[in-house]
Amino acid sequence: MLFFTYTVVKQFGLHWTVALGAVFFSGVVFLVLTVTKIRSWIIEAVPPSLRSAIPVGIGLFIAFIGLINAGIVVKSDATLVAFGHILNPQTLLSVFGLILAAVLISRGVRGALIISILTTTSGINWAWGLSLTHWLNYYQAELKRYTG
Repeated sequence: MLFFTYTVVKQFGLHWTVALGAVFFSGVVFLVLTVTKIRSWIIEAVPPSLRSAIPVGIGLFIAFIGLINAGIVVKSDATLVAFGHILNPQTLLSVFGLILAAVLISRGVRGALIISILTTTSGINWAWGLSLTHWLNYYQAELKRYTG
């Protein structure tokens, strides 16, 4: 969704209907590839070790983006990346959420990730003095703004 919004529509300057049309046609192409078994031929042509490595690489990339957004990893001119400012409130809250998730997962708690996300989000709300009604009012106002 972010790629569609910011890259295709904003950077490339395409109208959103053209971009949605491209998404539709790519879906049709993938459907045809799947129905005609060409997709499975392509997958079987990739060596098993590479097939296992691709999801790991994608996962590490997503984790790296999360660490950057949390402020745990920052840009450095000397080494390209460096450890972020741990005393930043956003970074502290992110580290707390990661540690809480790790502890809950290691203890085998069902729904550990959801519990840690909700606990961390509640921490943000508490720190900023916001409540659930604030967010509901905010999203309701945004919905009205977009729908008229």
